[in-house]
Amino acid sequence: MKKILIIIPDKLPQKLIMRGFCRGFKANKYYVLTSFEKELTQDLMNSSKPELIMSYADFSSKSDILKKYLKDNKTVKNIVYFAEEKNSDIKFPAHTLVFASDRYINKKFHYLPLAISSRTYGREFEGYKYVISFVGNPNLTKRVQILAEIVKAFGNNLSIFCTKKQFEGSVKKIEKYLTKDELVTYKYSYRGFLEDEREISQVLNASKINLNIITKFDMSLNFHAFETLAAGGFLLTNNAWAANEFFDLARDLETYENAYDLVDKIKFYLKRIYTAQIIAQNGKSAIRQGNTFKDRVNVILKHIK
Repeated sequence: MKKILIIIPDKLPQKLIMRGFCRGFKANKYYVLTSFEKELTQDLMNSSKPELIMSYADFSSKSDILKKYLKDNKTVKNIVYFAEEKNSDIKFPAHTLVFASDRYINKKFHYLPLAISSRTYGREFEGYKYVISFVGNPNLTKRVQILAEIVKAFGNNLSIFCTKKQFEGSVKKIEKYLTKDELVTYKYSYRGFLEDEREISQVLNASKINLNIITKFDMSLNFHAFETLAAGGFLLTNNAWAANEFFDLARDLETYENAYDLVDKIKFYLKRIYTAQIIAQNGKSAIRQGNTFKDRVNVILKHIK
């Protein structure tokens, strides 16, 4: 059995992405070892002797431990995955294969879309607890602007899940878009931080509308989109091109063009919740049919061979 060491970042969603690749390699009959980035040691490298190493983004270009091991073991393949643009234009160690979730992060990288573990996120529908949910960092200008429109149109029906620091940052930015009363409503939308896949999937499954606001890479679906679909949640995302590449629009998920279109779509589906439920189930099925981490690892292994 071949052995791979997968190095896990400390932050979400990068940590969840790399955990997904762990499951994908296990499903492909690999013996998987893991280490958090901060816990990687030379002793671990030397004792485990992996044939493959996988890490996130620019870690392998910064880690002296990893660079030394790759230099001393020239037959070992180094696999790198990017799901963001940060530090993508760097020099990697020899024998490195770089994959990216978006075609335009770096044209030299191999295109490998994100995926999800359907078993980890999959759950049966038990009823609605939330009307409109947003899971992720709201403290970005584009997201703040859209969330302001949601508060204006739907009042206290918005639920936001993120770290307290992220939410507090968004409160400062959203002030200029809302009245004093609307700002109070926005402050009450905070529901806390979701710790793991189980908590995330519970919220996504129990929300009538799962709002996705992609801020970069117009051609790629982000990890949260895959999480929502795998959890059996109804996904409303602002990325039609990439969504159309892997899924059937208005069958597996729904998209919006701008804030005004978003408000109209939310009103439409809240009145037709049964239709939203059918779309959510179709999206869940579509994940299992070619959009799992096992499928993505198959692509990686073809490049290695």
